[in-house]
Amino acid sequence: MRHNLVLALAAAALCGACGQAAYAVGMRVSPGGALIQGIEPGQKAELAVPITVMNDDAEAKTVVFAAVAPLREKMKVPQGYADIPDLSWVSFTRSEIEVPAKGHAAVKMVLNIPDGREYHNQHWSVAVAVRTKAVAGQMLTLGLYPRFEIETSPARVKGGLFRRAKPPAGDLAFAPSLETLEGVAPGGGTRRVALALWNNTPKLWRGEIRVLTPDEAKQARIDLSGGWAWLPDPAWVKHASAAVAIGPNASVDLEFDVAVPAGDSRHGNSWEAIALVRGDESRVAFARLRVRTEPAPTPR
Repeated sequence: MRHNLVLALAAAALCGACGQAAYAVGMRVSPGGALIQGIEPGQKAELAVPITVMNDDAEAKTVVFAAVAPLREKMKVPQGYADIPDLSWVSFTRSEIEVPAKGHAAVKMVLNIPDGREYHNQHWSVAVAVRTKAVAGQMLTLGLYPRFEIETSPARVKGGLFRRAKPPAGDLAFAPSLETLEGVAPGGGTRRVALALWNNTPKLWRGEIRVLTPDEAKQARIDLSGGWAWLPDPAWVKHASAAVAIGPNASVDLEFDVAVPAGDSRHGNSWEAIALVRGDESRVAFARLRVRTEPAPTPR
């Protein structure tokens, strides 16, 4: 189970969902997973909240940690996430710890994404293998695999007269992967936002886009960002056509019109919605759309 928690990184804000705990016989790990956001490529980031192992047995355990690619290991991940490209980008303050009997011990996860424009706007997943170390005469070892979703900082893709635009990594990706509309006035008309969707494959890609309801986002297992609430009605975000077609190694701008209806309760809110595309070869990508409404006017 995962729940919302605001975390902090040494070099970035780490926001979102953090699992309560993962369990195996005689051993627990907390958190059982988390949504890590705002990771800056080129900056080392240490997770402020530790990965804590709790030993319920009467004997001490030696526990080792290793990063694992979830999809490669046939684990389920939320829609729109891919395995982190290089497991060496994930390390731990200690790769092995001694957990006392009826006690606990902890390490911190460290992310070191290389610098590069292509590493912005990414949605990656990584699992942490938390395993007991086999000892002489012991046939069975315990293992737990909390999963972490990593979202790197958003950025628009820019080119120039002497520089070709470098698209975000992955077969299909939004740029920016997150857009925030500030100061939206309920009943005050429409605000427009444009997101580029990149097809980085050598073939034409066709698909459909929709803004998910809160229930659809949960079914897709996409966590809500910490400090935000789901947009009450995805109909407040409109796009011209559900159908999307992108040529090989090209991009298309998708425009969204956002209008929050009038109402006292709609002032002073921070809402988030998921714009998700799905199409050829079951490829999925999504962007987060955030809407922060103006505070209620002060009575005269």
